[in-house]
Amino acid sequence: MKILRRQQQAAAIGCSRWTVNRIAKTDPTYPPEIEISPGISGVIESDFEAWLRSRPLRVRLKEAQPRAPSSQATHPLPDAVPAPTPERRAR
Repeated sequence: MKILRRQQQAAAIGCSRWTVNRIAKTDPTYPPEIEISPGISGVIESDFEAWLRSRPLRVRLKEAQPRAPSSQATHPLPDAVPAPTPERRAR
């Protein structure tokens, strides 16, 4: 019996640990957490794989897609900084 921690679950789904937390809280079919020690928990790998197979393919693909960049990141950066002109060097 192998236990998957949040990071491993996130890697299998293709999302962040925070998204896994949200899914675990909102999806009643998500496998139950097993406490390994205080503050450390995970799910049984076979239960997690069964849950993942039970998900519709479109949901699995949507969760695995990378996020679109934020609106701040959509502005392209200049390819190169212009070289200083002789007038700028003299100042």
